[in-house]
Amino acid sequence: MTEFEKKAEEIRNEIAEARKEAKEAKEALSALPESASKEEVTEIKSNIEKLDQSIQDLNKQLKNKTVERKGLEQALTDVLSSEEYKSQLQDVISKKRSGTQTFEVKVDPTSVITSGLTGDVARTVTPNEISAPGYEPNKFLALANVRTVPQDKNRASWFDGAYYSNVGYVTEITAQDTGDGATLTEKYRELAKVGAFLPFSAETVSDMSYFVNWAKNEGVKAVLNKVDELIYGGLGADVTKPKEIYGLKTKGATAFNSATAGLSLAITNANLADLIRAAATQVRVQGKGLYNPVAVALHPANVAKLYMLKNTQADYIQVLPNGAMSVYGIAIAETAKVGAGEMLLLSADTVQLHQKGGLEMEVERVAGTDSFKMYLRWRGNVVVPTDAIKGNIYVADIDTAIASLDTTSPTTTVAPTTTVAPTTTQA
Repeated sequence: MTEFEKKAEEIRNEIAEARKEAKEAKEALSALPESASKEEVTEIKSNIEKLDQSIQDLNKQLKNKTVERKGLEQALTDVLSSEEYKSQLQDVISKKRSGTQTFEVKVDPTSVITSGLTGDVARTVTPNEISAPGYEPNKFLALANVRTVPQDKNRASWFDGAYYSNVGYVTEITAQDTGDGATLTEKYRELAKVGAFLPFSAETVSDMSYFVNWAKNEGVKAVLNKVDELIYGGLGADVTKPKEIYGLKTKGATAFNSATAGLSLAITNANLADLIRAAATQVRVQGKGLYNPVAVALHPANVAKLYMLKNTQADYIQVLPNGAMSVYGIAIAETAKVGAGEMLLLSADTVQLHQKGGLEMEVERVAGTDSFKMYLRWRGNVVVPTDAIKGNIYVADIDTAIASLDTTSPTTTVAPTTTVAPTTTQA
């Protein structure tokens, strides 16, 4: 049961308990003798009203929880497990009809590999699970704010604004001659398209349905993994690659600069935790306190270094019972999609993921070859508005960045002046 489902179940249990108490209170009111005091009657009626109000409030919570926006991966799970999807897929597989059916989820491999089982079909009890290399959690998808591109639109758009202030002293009974100004610029990006397809034979479907189901789920994970990877490192660019994803490290963040943070050669024995704090300081300086760093993406090797840092006060690294870590209150997002020498600090609400209709799945029956194809497609792009880029910091080389903070880093030494040889003395 997901966290979403658990919360909804808790609310349903609270509603049932409140209804039970309300029923008991109404029965108690009916059972009161005529000799009961006015105060007793008033108290019971008041309790009934409070319980009824409580039930109404809980019903509202349940309704809100039911329509709460689901994460992209949870929404995919719901579609794949839905009766409609299973029914449509079974119709195609059983050859009751030929054609396609599209399923939309609301929230690109270059090689073509024919799917099939290597080795004998299991002749004993069918195994319950398949062991295979998987995909790590999608940390960047989880950190992005999803925006839906409307029907009949095909671009990710936003507005960049600027306000020019000339606020100053004014003299009594004197007209102001200097005004403020404001500009608004509409900007957009083209949508990138990421896709894959999975071919499999009718025999594979008939003889190894468990394998097909597993491969189908892995195909979904593969597309999401690719999108997550490109959110970080995509090479989208306005002129050369407008229909590719604009990666955060090149188009959505500011390069780390210890001078901007005011911490050049200022920290004794600087380490990785100090670099995270320095990057957060740079955000607050250049962003004028408008952005709040909430997560920093690091390679697992660097996360391990954080765990092993020695600090006599132990005042800046917190590790929760589930193993989650934060440094100075900034959550650590551990992912191998970030290079071992890289770091990316992200502020809240800076990353927008504009997508057109979510992930699309389509199953096609190919009668001519007695086979099937499952297609997976996603359209969208990443946007970090121009000013919001100040809220994100990219470190290309962690060691170099730490050295720029350390007071013990060597300084440039001027070479000694060349000494002129003494004049020869005549005998």
